[in-house]
Amino acid sequence: MPGTEGEVVMVTGASGFLGQHILKQLLEQGEFLIKEVRTFDLQPFTWCPELEVHNPTTQLSHIKGDLLCMEEVRRAFKGVTVVIHTAGVIDVSPVPDAELLRSVNIQGSENVLQACIHHNIQYLVYTSTVDVVIGQEPITAGTETILGIPQHHHFGLYATTKYEAEKIVLKASNLILKNGKRLQTCALRPTPVYGEGDTYNRDVLRQACHYKMMVRMGSESSRYQCTYAGNIAWGHVLAVKELLKPTTNESPAGQAFFLTDETPVSKVSDFFTPFVIGVDAKMSSFSLPFWLLYSIAVVIEICAWLLQPIYKVKFFLTTATVTYAYGVYYFQCEGAERCLGYEPLYTYDDAVERSLVYYRRECGLS
Repeated sequence: MPGTEGEVVMVTGASGFLGQHILKQLLEQGEFLIKEVRTFDLQPFTWCPELEVHNPTTQLSHIKGDLLCMEEVRRAFKGVTVVIHTAGVIDVSPVPDAELLRSVNIQGSENVLQACIHHNIQYLVYTSTVDVVIGQEPITAGTETILGIPQHHHFGLYATTKYEAEKIVLKASNLILKNGKRLQTCALRPTPVYGEGDTYNRDVLRQACHYKMMVRMGSESSRYQCTYAGNIAWGHVLAVKELLKPTTNESPAGQAFFLTDETPVSKVSDFFTPFVIGVDAKMSSFSLPFWLLYSIAVVIEICAWLLQPIYKVKFFLTTATVTYAYGVYYFQCEGAERCLGYEPLYTYDDAVERSLVYYRRECGLS
C-alpha cells in the first residue's frame, strides 16, 4: 500500500513562486507520510523569507537540472514515488519566445512523463492553468463539466502550450507501467495567483507605492478572479493524497480541476485595493476607460513587432491582458471539492495579511 514507508515526492520548478508554496505545504502537512521531498529546477534554490520552513523534519534535497535534458531528469527522478510537475514558462508578452514556450512547457512535460514511465513512478500531478479554457467568450462561474477547450486561446501560444502539456499528461493516465501498476495523473488549473513570492503583482504594487497611487482599472461589469498561492498549493497536496488512496468513490486520475478560494470575484481595482492601501498608497478617484488602455496596448504590440529583430520587448500590457481585465472570467471548483476534498486552507483575510508582509517588504516598507 502506498505511504507505508513514506513517499519520495519530486517537485519540479520548486524555486518558483507557486513551487515554493507547494514545497512548504508538503513539508508542513500531515495528510500522508513523506520520507523525502526533492526539488528539480534550473535555478538555484533560495527560499522566499516569508515561506521558509525552518528545521523541517522531512529530508529535503535540491537538485539543479534542466527539464530539456532527459538524462538529467531521469537521474533526478530515480527512487521517486510521486511527482508534482509545476515547472513551466509563462509568457503572454506581445512577441513571446515561441521556441522556449514549446520546449519547456511541452517537451519538458513529455520528459517528466517519460521519466515517470522509466522509473515506474505511479503518481503525477500537473500544474496547468485556467487559461487553457479561456477563449473569446466570457466565463461566468465556469466548471469542468460545462467548459471545453476553445478553438483559439485568449492568451495565445502560452495557453496553447499549457493545454498541449496538460493533454499529454492526462492522456497517459491509466497507462500500464513495466511493474504492472497503472500510472495515475491529474491536472490542476489555478486562476491568476497572488501571495508571497509573486513577482507580477509585486511590481504593480511597487509602482503604486512609488507614486503613492494606483489608477483604477476595470468596468463595473467586469469580473476578475485571483486565488491565494497557499490555497493552490494545498490543492496540490490534496490531489496527491487522493491519488495515493487505494480506492476512492471518484478517482481524480485522468481529470483536470479548477482551483479557487474565497478571494472576492471583482473588478481588477477592487482586487488590488487592500494591497494598495497596505503599501501606503491609494486608489485614484478616476478609472481608465477600456478604449484608452486597449489603444495603448495596440501601440505597444506594434512597437514590439517592429523591434523584434533587434530587441525583444516584454510588456505585460497587451490587447489580451486589457481585454481580460475588462471582461468576465471566473470559475467554481466544485470538481476539486467533490473529488479532492478541497477546501481553502487559508481564509481571504489570512491570505491578504500573509501576502502584505511580503509585498510591504518588497516595497521597502518593512
